Amino acid sequence: LFPGVHASQASEASRPLLDASVNLLTRTEEFDNAYWGKINGAVTANATTAPDGTTTADRFTATSNDAYLYVNAGTAIGAASHVCAVFAKADTTSSFRLDFATIGFALGASCTFTLTGAGAASAVTHYGTSSGFIARITSVGAGWYLCSLSGVTPASTWYHEDQLANS
Repeated sequence: LFPGVHASQASEASRPLLDASVNLLTRTEEFDNAYWGKINGAVTANATTAPDGTTTADRFTATSNDAYLYVNAGTAIGAASHVCAVFAKADTTSSFRLDFATIGFALGASCTFTLTGAGAASAVTHYGTSSGFIARITSVGAGWYLCSLSGVTPASTWYHEDQLANS
């Protein structure tokens, strides 16, 4: 026998299901890549230290009001529970809005996050028949926050979009 604790279950229904998180977006550390659309803003690649201590965090700077950084093509997802999240840090603005929605905001949710002090999330705005999305903000140190919207989505093409707050 092997030393240690060895748990087993007699029936398949009693066995735990292992489910790995999968990032459905590509280029999530390369906001300067053409995969990410930019409206009224510009990206400086590797501009500062990321939450993991590497100099890989990109800076998105508004060039005029209503600056957006978004996934160009959208992502086809199945009906399931999903999380749309981004690490963010106050720099040229102290807040931003995170949108997770289908084209034209027919379904989805959005939330504005404050990136100072303890951090804060506004009430979630739901689009179409969407409901039950939850916003979370967690300080991860050095002024960085993990901001997320999570909820159950129907199968469709969804978009991740970040909007800098108007100053």
